[in-house]
Amino acid sequence: MFKVKHVGEITLYVVDDEALVGILEKLGIYQDADAGKLQCYLCGRAVSVQNLGGIFKHEGQVRVTCNSIKCLYEAAVLTARQFKARLLQGCPYRDDLTGMLSL
Repeated sequence: MFKVKHVGEITLYVVDDEALVGILEKLGIYQDADAGKLQCYLCGRAVSVQNLGGIFKHEGQVRVTCNSIKCLYEAAVLTARQFKARLLQGCPYRDDLTGMLSL
């Protein structure tokens, strides 16, 4: 089971432990997460199932972050920026909107 939470412009998906295992298995990273072999994309800290803070896609790769508030915030900002950039891609008003959206 998961819940959706909106914090400003950032959308967070919260999952329980049972759903998390299934998600990690589908992504092919459960074994590494269970063994603590993952690494936080933002700070480099070792990440296991116990301290996994987030999962996101960046530069075509699945990335994980630890449960540090700083890393969670940075991951949320990074994904929000990616979303805005995709949203504006090909938009004829891109130059006008970019400043308004603080990319």
